[in-house]
Amino acid sequence: MKNYTVNKMDILAVLFWIMIMGFYTPYQAIYYVYQATVAIIIFIAAFSEIKGAIKNGVILLYPCGIVISCILNKNNILYTQMMRGFIYALIILDAFLFLNKFVKKRGSDRLIAIFYKMSLLYFIISITWIIVLAVNKRLEFAIQNEQLFLGGKFPTVYCLIFFLMFFCLHWSGDKVFHYKAKKYVFIILSILCIILSYILEVSTGIVAIVLFSISVLFFDKIIKLIGNPVVAIIAMSISMGAIFVLNAILALPIVQTLIVKILHEDLGLTGRMRLYTLLYSLLVKAGIFGNGFGSYVTTSLEYHGWANAQNGLAEIILTYGWWGAISLLAIVFNRLRQRKVELIPLNAALLTFIVVSVIEIPYDAKFILLIMMFGVIDSRNVEIKSKFPRRFRIKK
Repeated sequence: MKNYTVNKMDILAVLFWIMIMGFYTPYQAIYYVYQATVAIIIFIAAFSEIKGAIKNGVILLYPCGIVISCILNKNNILYTQMMRGFIYALIILDAFLFLNKFVKKRGSDRLIAIFYKMSLLYFIISITWIIVLAVNKRLEFAIQNEQLFLGGKFPTVYCLIFFLMFFCLHWSGDKVFHYKAKKYVFIILSILCIILSYILEVSTGIVAIVLFSISVLFFDKIIKLIGNPVVAIIAMSISMGAIFVLNAILALPIVQTLIVKILHEDLGLTGRMRLYTLLYSLLVKAGIFGNGFGSYVTTSLEYHGWANAQNGLAEIILTYGWWGAISLLAIVFNRLRQRKVELIPLNAALLTFIVVSVIEIPYDAKFILLIMMFGVIDSRNVEIKSKFPRRFRIKK
């Protein structure tokens, strides 16, 4: 009989994944307690990497800005929100410390393998969850009340993108399919993810998955551009600037056809155009450190019926100020500059998140995980496996 041993770092990687991706519970406080507990445990376990964070310097700017923002706005936000802000800052630091620690101890191949298995597990559970809800005629209610496996429909879509990304990075055949069928398996999975997004009524998710899949399949050479740190920073900046010229963009016939005839949405982007007219003055008033974690409950956005800025970078500015936005861009620049191998799926995921950020707020812990991975994956084997086979074999 074989003796199976469980590695401590592998267990922490699983706990880390769950902390980042989340899960549904009728009592949200349970997840917050889990998140805080795991964040502290991982910080202690990976504390030996703190010198690297201090030496890097840039990594500390964003979490420190979040802490300062929460402290300065302690009289304007709920105490629980302030504590969640502190934990979120710790999670950002954990992402750097733990990923570096894990790769040193276990290697980036093992890291990708664990994250792929976890993303596959989440994928299967999400599908099963949706089927059960549909059979019991509670799917629409669950969508409206954020009672899917990952809570809301947008976290579900983001997890689907991570699943497709890790599939590209790790999968190299199994007992059912040979490695040479990887492209076709990926296409089938992408179509399934698009169908799930359609069932969940997430038009943005459909566009995101289509963009990711097409980028990986057909534009691998072009998609390398987004891996350039300067290009990525410019693209993220444009993603916010685009909201102020959306009227001109929406006037284009091809855009109108996509939104109205294909996605069956209105040209007002579900009311977002009215919201964006409010943002300019709020962004100016945000100041250096913004309004604090969860501050949308005290801003004029709530008065107009919105829970957030509906734009990734704008939400960061409103919440953590211009310091938060600039320090986030600095982390992206730093991690992309430190990348050791060229991974098209990572680049495609980054591009997808940036495009989605024009009308959604994807710059959360999942985005931080994605960005931090650029700086730690150093395996040539992962780079080779991330490509679709052209000659039906992996070159050695």
